[in-house]
Amino acid sequence: MSAYLVGLASVALFALLLRVSGLVGISRQIIAQTSSSAAVLRDASLPDEIKEKQLQSGSIAVFRGFFRLLLVIGIALLVPALCVLGLDWLGLVDAQSVTDAMLSWHFLLLAAVLSCVLFLRPRNRKSSNV
Repeated sequence: MSAYLVGLASVALFALLLRVSGLVGISRQIIAQTSSSAAVLRDASLPDEIKEKQLQSGSIAVFRGFFRLLLVIGIALLVPALCVLGLDWLGLVDAQSVTDAMLSWHFLLLAAVLSCVLFLRPRNRKSSNV
């Protein structure tokens, strides 16, 4: 098995795991909570005690979201790495060769171009008539 093919498969698996993990939804929740906290801070009609309680609960929610993001990204990185190590353990591919291939400039360029093509392409969104 070619180290470059295994590397591309690892990158594809990482991208797939990020896409299905709900990473974008978690990020949007964090942004919404941050915006809500900023609105509370700007609201002159609220007493300071209420602002403080709402900001504390908002900051806890933001940190919780950050740790969820960290966990999702960690799992998305760990699974492809374990697959490469498993293939190495089975003797199908050398993990060091895969690492060397993935760190080469032409692999990084190819992965960057493919990522841009796949993630920045317009999606077909179904319109719902509510």
